[in-house]
This record gives sequence, C-alpha cells and structure tokens, in this order.
Amino acid sequence: MAQTEDPVPAPGADTAAMRPAFGPDLIGWGFAVLMLALASGRGWLGLGRDYLEYVDYYRRIPPFFSFQDTRFEPGFHLVAWVFANVLGLPFWSFASAVVLAALAVKAYLFRRYLTYPVAAMVVYLATFYPNQEYTQIRAAAAISFGMLAIHLFFGRRFVIAAAVAALAFTFHYSIVLLFGGFALAFALRRNLPSLVAVSVIGVLMAGAMLSGGGLNNVIITWFSTFNPLVGNYVDNIAAIDAASIWSVNNLIVIAIFGAAVAGGWLSDGRYRKCFTIMFGLSVVFVVVLGQSPIIAVRAKEMLLVAVVFAAFRTPLGRRDLAAVALIAANAALLLFLAVREGVILSST
Repeated sequence: MAQTEDPVPAPGADTAAMRPAFGPDLIGWGFAVLMLALASGRGWLGLGRDYLEYVDYYRRIPPFFSFQDTRFEPGFHLVAWVFANVLGLPFWSFASAVVLAALAVKAYLFRRYLTYPVAAMVVYLATFYPNQEYTQIRAAAAISFGMLAIHLFFGRRFVIAAAVAALAFTFHYSIVLLFGGFALAFALRRNLPSLVAVSVIGVLMAGAMLSGGGLNNVIITWFSTFNPLVGNYVDNIAAIDAASIWSVNNLIVIAIFGAAVAGGWLSDGRYRKCFTIMFGLSVVFVVVLGQSPIIAVRAKEMLLVAVVFAAFRTPLGRRDLAAVALIAANAALLLFLAVREGVILSST
C-alpha cells in the first residue's frame, strides 16, 4: 500500500497550531534568542575563534561599496558594509544582528514545525551553537536561511523558497552542500533501497577517484573559485581528525542513524524521512569528501542540523528513545568538547 505523505507544517498532534501567536512563550523565546545573539556579538563566553578575524575584516571595510574588496560572500559583505558605513555601528552590533537573524529563523522553525521546540532548541544550542552562531556566523546564517528554504519548499511556496535559498548562498557558498543533500534525500524518500545503493556506490566511487586525487582536486578547485583560501587550509589537522569516519563523533552519528532506522523514522512521513536521510548523508559525505577534510566537515555540519528536525517532529514513543538518547549524548559530548577546546568559555 502506498504511504501518504504527512502534511506540512502541522507536526504530530498539531502542537504548533495550539501555540499562541504572541504571549509569554513568545516573549521568552525572543529574550533567549536576543541574549544568545548578544553573547556571541559581545563575546560574553570568551572570544570565538573567528572573532578577531571578523573584527579585522569589519574595520577594513572601505567607505565606498564594492564586492571586489573582500573574500567574504556578497550578502554578508553588503550587510557588514551597511552596518559599518551607513549606520556607523560597532562590530559587535553587526555580529549580534547576524546571529540574531540566524537564531530567530531557527526558533521560528522549531516552534512552527516541531512538536518539542524547547527540546529542539536545547539540543541545537549544545550541539551547534558554539561552532556556528558563536564562531562561524556566516555559516550559521546560511544554514538558517537554507533550512527555511527547505520548509518553504515543503509548503509548495517554490518562488519564495528559491529566493530564500539564493539569500542563503550569498551568506555562505557551501550551503550548496545542504541543498544537494536535501535534493538527494527528497529523491530517495520513495525508494529507500536506493539510498543504501547510492551510499555504497558513492563510497566506492569516491575511494577509486580519490586514490588518484581526481575528485579531491575538482572539489578544491570548485570551492577555490569562491574562496581562494580553501587551498590553504585543506590540510588542516583538526579537520582531518574530524573528517575521519572512525572519530567518536562520527561513530555516534552512525549509531543515531541506525537507531532512527530501527525506530521507524524512515517510514514516518516525508518530513521526518527526508531529514533523517539528510543527517545520515552527513557521514556519507565525510567518507566521499575525506580527502578534502575542511569541505567534508563543512558538509557534515550543514547536513547534521537536520537531526534536530527529524528527532522532534512527532510525539515521541518508546521506539524513539534510543535515537533521542544518543542525540542527547552527542549534544552533551560536543558541548563538553567546545568548552574543553576553548570554542566557548575561553580564557583568551
């Protein structure tokens, strides 16, 4: 019997529709998002690893606007130029505004589409906030707009979805990895055996091509056309470790995907099915792009955010406990590592 695809946006038991448009709940969300944005912009949790680089970039923005005087993406650069030269505001206000937009979009999506938005936000903050909103603010904004575009696509608002996707691209070019993963997940959602076949064939083909450096060179060349520094940090040691399929974090993601499959997430409507496939593909991309570790890690970061949408979409039952427990354990581990490695709460 053919499966009916779940309606969007209503999650599970119509929880989102029951939430008031305005009230104490929304005020609480707004306050939390604002404080988190200010924490990033003001460096309340220590200086992020990219903070000083962004400050230096902001100070060097010339008074006459041009897309030729920066290596950053045009949308991000335009907003920075407006804050610096039109509004005359300091860097922290610009950074806070970017992070505020990124978190506000995610908060909207969590409240609008998920059954457990608070749990989703807590897991997101522990798992992704230190490395995204607190460090890679361009990527954080791009992922938010990218996820918004995907939800608009689900709602058949294709023109607006395309516009928002283009906006995401102007904040970080690597968002194409998220859209590529979503396109593949959407195509495979009706034929799950194809997912396994594509994954296995992709890994085998990548191994064959990477042995000669062909795919690696193509990937580096393509990304270098947008960011000339890619070639300089492809061999980043931290990225090489993170891109190893045998790293603890990647093994946990594999375990989460296995528990999700066992819990029936791939037969739970197109929304949950697509986002489950997406975060599963995050590890496949690590293998396929293993010879370009920075890009592999970026692909994983883009796609792994989907785990939050998959986990908290519908009311949880006993079959979901193993996957959700692993997701919580992964969030706790990544938060611990972010503190230990000085991503947040750094003394310098």
